[in-house]
Amino acid sequence: MGPVAAASAAADRRLRAKLHSRGIHGGITVWLDEHIENGVPELEELVGYLQDERVARVTARGVFNLRLWWMMHLVSMGALPWFNSLHALAWWPLAAVARRFHCGDCYRTLVVADII
Repeated sequence: MGPVAAASAAADRRLRAKLHSRGIHGGITVWLDEHIENGVPELEELVGYLQDERVARVTARGVFNLRLWWMMHLVSMGALPWFNSLHALAWWPLAAVARRFHCGDCYRTLVVADII
């Protein structure tokens, strides 16, 4: 499970730019730097890695709604003034909803291979 496809890559770049504009570098941005430098895979690429005679089926589903992922990070940065005092309380409910709301683009995708 991880970020997949162009929408996730664009979200990584957008988040890193937002953090850098607020003077936040290193530490918290290391994982974004890694995604941007190495790229994130396309779904077809991941499915291709799992092609094997022992694999009966490969399934994939988005598991972290991209818009809610973005909102979580804005909240954690205090970028929403009316949420500044509540950002710690708002992070977890947003994360819980984002993991369960599978409509639209997703930041993370779960890819599962059923092995026979």
